[in-house]
Amino acid sequence: MNETDLLHQLENRACSGDVTAQYYLSIVYEEARYGQQDLVASAIWCEQAARAGNRQSQYRLSKMLESGRGFDKIHLRASWYWLEQAAQAGHIEACFSLGVRYLFGAYGVRKSIRKARLWLLASARACHAEANYYLGYMYLNAYGVNEQPGEAFHFFSRAVELGSVKAQCSLAAMLEHGIACEIDHERSQKLYELAADNGHTGAQMYLATRAFSLANYSQALYRFEQAANAGVTEAQAFLVWLLSRGPLALQNKARALFWCFVLQHTDTNVNCMFPRSSTQSLGILLSSANATELMNAEQQALAWIQEHDFVQTQVHTQESGGNQF
Repeated sequence: MNETDLLHQLENRACSGDVTAQYYLSIVYEEARYGQQDLVASAIWCEQAARAGNRQSQYRLSKMLESGRGFDKIHLRASWYWLEQAAQAGHIEACFSLGVRYLFGAYGVRKSIRKARLWLLASARACHAEANYYLGYMYLNAYGVNEQPGEAFHFFSRAVELGSVKAQCSLAAMLEHGIACEIDHERSQKLYELAADNGHTGAQMYLATRAFSLANYSQALYRFEQAANAGVTEAQAFLVWLLSRGPLALQNKARALFWCFVLQHTDTNVNCMFPRSSTQSLGILLSSANATELMNAEQQALAWIQEHDFVQTQVHTQESGGNQF
């Protein structure tokens, strides 16, 4: 049976009221599995299945309405309605998404800490990693609830078990400072490293600056490069200094120029923790570089920016009592 026959068979089942077929047909049209993509048809079949009570379709329809994918425009009110339908039907990701919307008052939903906690607890009990993280965040920062570090430690620990990267960094900070637990520097360090290797820019910057302060410049360079490649401007500025004016063994003029041009072309005001600004370092580098070096560095920087569909970011932090977690 060829793809055309398979599509016709699926369409016939969907037209006869087979809800599962309607759900899969929507996916087939969205992903262009058997031909050209048809987002309108995908939305139509997704809505059919959603109205028939298919909770996966209710969740997908919510996301499509939220983005306007397959529709004439974004429909936030309808998106919220179908998200709530899916959550009430027990769709775990819908429970979590609804909880986050209520927590921050996002996507047209009025902020409600009570409802946020209700839906986050529902998804946390179903082993949703990020739901456990956000509950920990609420209790650590007294976000709409009484501050309860012990509860925060519990939820962060559960979130770490389930693979939450943000929770890895938060739990590391609690262990480092002895918040609701005994100080455990060894476990804290391991969690910071795990979070950094999983892409948490706050952890990357924490490890980089700590290594720098201890004169472990090769480790500092490694962690700054992680954060710089994730778009953290402070890390890029640190790299300019390290690679151009740092320890001789680490100096690399071409890479220093590269990061200078990344900063320059993204037109970002760098608020660097290091006392020497990237602008000063750029002036020194430019005066010592020849035309070929400048051209190569700029071309590489532009290619990197395009490849990363680049938007400069600030370091990812979670705050509690003035401490960046």
